[in-house]
Amino acid sequence: MSEIGLPSRTKLVYKVIVHQDYVAQYDHNGKKCSNLVFTIVWRDEKGQLCRKYVDNFYTQKKVKVWARHLELNKVKLMLLRSDLSDDERKRLEDRVLELVKAGLDQFDGVTHILRTADSAAYTEPLLNLFIQALPTMIISPICQTTTGTGQN
Repeated sequence: MSEIGLPSRTKLVYKVIVHQDYVAQYDHNGKKCSNLVFTIVWRDEKGQLCRKYVDNFYTQKKVKVWARHLELNKVKLMLLRSDLSDDERKRLEDRVLELVKAGLDQFDGVTHILRTADSAAYTEPLLNLFIQALPTMIISPICQTTTGTGQN
């Protein structure tokens, strides 16, 4: 799928393309600081092509950037369960607010992600093999829910 083939966003389908690239920078003390830059591309409800740039700065070697960004969707799926206690529901609702406040809502409501990256040495080995074999890796869908039942 290319930008030309991206469908307009609907209530049921929200597809995005994420181009990712690492940028090495240095802080004021000369310490290396990595930035995983996401360029997110999608079409809004009217079919207009949109772009957003998201910086993910970190200094630790092992940071799970994707897991952090997709946590909001995971928590929202958990909130669909009907067997949650009031305390558990409150804890999850509080977590949603924390994630949104922290700016980790870039993929809220996204159903499909087409992720592209170069094949530099920093990429995880398995993902690196995938990217070398195919120009893109599709994660599709992130979540599927059955309308009205609250089941995944």
